[in-house]
Amino acid sequence: FSSCLKDAAEDSRETIINEIKTSLNKKIHSTHKDKNFEIEKIDTCLNVKHQKGGGSGAQKVIAVTAFALSVLERSGVSFPLVIDHPVIAIEDESRNEFSKMIIEVCHQAINFVITGEKADFIIDKKTNEMHSFLDNISTAHTIFRTDRGIRQPANMPNKIDLKTENAVITTDKDYFINFSRI
Repeated sequence: FSSCLKDAAEDSRETIINEIKTSLNKKIHSTHKDKNFEIEKIDTCLNVKHQKGGGSGAQKVIAVTAFALSVLERSGVSFPLVIDHPVIAIEDESRNEFSKMIIEVCHQAINFVITGEKADFIIDKKTNEMHSFLDNISTAHTIFRTDRGIRQPANMPNKIDLKTENAVITTDKDYFINFSRI
């Protein structure tokens, strides 16, 4: 009986891993231009096909995000996906597709970005506007400190949602688009 349980557990584990691998490879292929980039095996890490060391910085970000989304989907759990610096390792021309992937496969995503990450992930560099596919479904928050000698932005936002003794938070979209400390 014990060996039947072990066999059933191992078969279930393999089935789940294969389903997650299939799902995450679909997400990768919807985002990444190199259609040869895919996860070959999932064990203690994500093994990229035909590569040692896990791939480029962008491939790692895309693979880990697709993996997290696939696990959340498979579990049936409905949590927001939270990513700190989602595109720091992704070149500008791939950021747009990564952004689309997140909104297509995730019911809610919270991304913490710095000024250098906005280009092509959130803002179309050609128009300096929020991507049309994000414009009506997202809220951009700008949060900045106002204490400890931190260099302040040249202009304060027209709309301030919260101001404390050491920070300002605004949901002014134009302020988010144009925000920079430099």
